Amino acid sequence: MLSKVKRFAQRHDVHVWLVVHPRQLQDWTGKAPTLYDISGSAHFINKADCGIVVHRDWGGADVPNPDGGTTRIIVQKCRNKAAGRIGEHKLRYDRATGMYHDDAAAGDDE
Repeated sequence: MLSKVKRFAQRHDVHVWLVVHPRQLQDWTGKAPTLYDISGSAHFINKADCGIVVHRDWGGADVPNPDGGTTRIIVQKCRNKAAGRIGEHKLRYDRATGMYHDDAAAGDDE
């Protein structure tokens, strides 16, 4: 199925986003998952042009940070270097408004 989706995107010059969740993580310590934590990950990683992980830092393994915490946008794969690069950026989540805020100064990416 992934091959058909990729061919469709190339034929019609469109970008396709597949949202997948990591498989059940054993002994999870709160760290951000990697692309290899997706069920059937090798197939997804090989077909994908870009791989992005969105991870909200939690206050503990089972307790969410009451302030909403930091959300990390982590680019773990980028096949086309003109489209972007591997890296990470942090956003602050405001639970009251449901919005993300970029508190970093311009050009202050990690």
